[in-house]
Amino acid sequence: GAGPVYAPDRERTVLEQVRKVNQGPLPDSCVEAIWRELMSGSFALERPLRVGYLGPQGSFSHVAARKKFGASVDYDNLDTIAAVFEQIARGHIDYGLVPIENSAIGGVGETQDSFLNSPVQVCAEVLINIHHNLLANLAASGPDQIERIYSKPEALAQCRKWLSVQLQHAEKIAVASTSKAAELASREQGSAAIASRLAGEIYGLKVQYASIEDNPHNSTRFVVIGTQTSKPTGDDKTSLMFTTEHRAGALTNVLDVFRDYGINLTHIDKRPSQRVN
Repeated sequence: GAGPVYAPDRERTVLEQVRKVNQGPLPDSCVEAIWRELMSGSFALERPLRVGYLGPQGSFSHVAARKKFGASVDYDNLDTIAAVFEQIARGHIDYGLVPIENSAIGGVGETQDSFLNSPVQVCAEVLINIHHNLLANLAASGPDQIERIYSKPEALAQCRKWLSVQLQHAEKIAVASTSKAAELASREQGSAAIASRLAGEIYGLKVQYASIEDNPHNSTRFVVIGTQTSKPTGDDKTSLMFTTEHRAGALTNVLDVFRDYGINLTHIDKRPSQRVN
């Protein structure tokens, strides 16, 4: 039968060639974005493609999905990471995009655990820098006019230093998501939100201050998951999940296999077995 509509190896080859022949004046990032949108349109011509992500709209998962698949595919925003896996297994969506690792807090346990109970596979990865922006409507454009700031607790914590200097007077209010924060700020005078630029576009908010995070190197790795994968290219990154016997030296024995075959490990993580011994 025909191969998968989305082929990461083909995508990489195209983008590498685009960067190679680009002589300016547009930077590589701009030209690459144009070609990604062309590929997004070609997905729709070949077969309607449906991609699920951890919602709501404007979340960083939504940002990563748009970066990877462009604007021409159909998107589903789902309530949980487990729901993304389930919708793929049921055939309701073609691919899903979920966070797997953050440079500040480490691995995302819900994603790792979902692989244990699902037949889906990793097809590709997306790495994005997490930039928090202060969003507000035009009537609250001045810092003195901002009375309250909404965001999820993690985002408020990641911007604590900036907020304490620039907007110490404003009340900080934790909500379920950065997207919910943007929605609230769009309805209230004197309110602002810490969220993505995409959330600002969705809810009609202007970026008052960009990249206000205390750590400018905060990034999240997302994986594209699905039931169809391209053939190995010989230059792939592979993820394995395994359990070991409950005895001394069991993990060392596994790691020795990688050493003996000259395989470099870029990351190793552990999760509870979820079995009671």
